[in-house]
Amino acid sequence: MGMMRIASGLLAAVLAAASPASAQPPPAGTATSPAGDALVYVLPFANLVGNPADDWIGLGIAEAVAIDLQMSGVRVVRAAAGAGDAAGPGGPLQAGRQAGADRVVAGAYQRLGDRIRVTARLVDATDGAVLGSATATGLAADIFGLQDEVARQLRSGLESSGGSESGAARPAPPPPSAAAASRPVP
Repeated sequence: MGMMRIASGLLAAVLAAASPASAQPPPAGTATSPAGDALVYVLPFANLVGNPADDWIGLGIAEAVAIDLQMSGVRVVRAAAGAGDAAGPGGPLQAGRQAGADRVVAGAYQRLGDRIRVTARLVDATDGAVLGSATATGLAADIFGLQDEVARQLRSGLESSGGSESGAARPAPPPPSAAAASRPVP
């Protein structure tokens, strides 16, 4: 148990030191960004249970999501390690705006015994519209697979949200149900 805490602390320190405050260019030879020219601000994921021994998980998820998005050609700004609590005035949207981002990824995780649930939202920084969301649940030992699933779902949200302009193409609302469509209009 002590060795795990030491490893967790070291991982958190490495991730905090590796999180630059400026945008990272996509790797050379990367295809066009699925988000056009949008800049995405990724916050550390919040620990909803509040167990300090699990705080490293939120940094790790954010780092994995940011790297996955970068590898697919998205321009990313990673928040500093202490920015996970963006509940202050304006919250995550204000933090994203201050970083010059067009989109914000904010999320949380809950750990109960050996199970963990990770949730995330991709939000337009200008108007707060939710452009995509992600949920992954599984064993804590499968955290890497859960991170990959969250990143995949968020990438899909970026691809469907279009470019960086506010009001860019967004997914159409679902069609009315067949029952509602067949009702006579009064």
